[in-house]
Amino acid sequence: MSNKMPEKFYVTPEGGIKIKWGQPTDLKELYRQMKLWLEDNGFAKESSLEKKYVEMIKPYGKDTYILWGCEKKISDYFSYKISIEFLFVAMSEVEVQEENIKKKLTKGTLQINIAGYVEYGKSTESFGFLDKIYYHLVAKPRLKDYADDLYSKIYKFQKFIKDFIGLTA
Repeated sequence: MSNKMPEKFYVTPEGGIKIKWGQPTDLKELYRQMKLWLEDNGFAKESSLEKKYVEMIKPYGKDTYILWGCEKKISDYFSYKISIEFLFVAMSEVEVQEENIKKKLTKGTLQINIAGYVEYGKSTESFGFLDKIYYHLVAKPRLKDYADDLYSKIYKFQKFIKDFIGLTA
């Protein structure tokens, strides 16, 4: 048995698809809505979502890096994996007036990278004869369906984020 890692089949570029935004935003609510979307779609549990959190106070504001790791098991052989990186640069709070309500928003530059792939639980290098038959006749055709499904979900998630922050392009 080989110790090779499971196979990864990216549905996004490996560096992820990017959303970049520089307008004042309700980051707490965006963060909350993104978590809810991931939980509602079976990709995350509150306790296991955040993998890394780094915050640096700078003279021009606060820089924050957050990494989320999401997974959804599809079968004994396949899982969906999504990695979400947040990079907030020069963040500071601002107060804005919306109609008769004053709201505290965060200004600065926000970049979100979303990368996703389908993981095949076994390394194809370790396959025996029956594994190869199963892979080519059953698993590989399913892989395309799973990749299409994950691709669709990731781009719906991206649209959800863009709609929330009011990014139209």
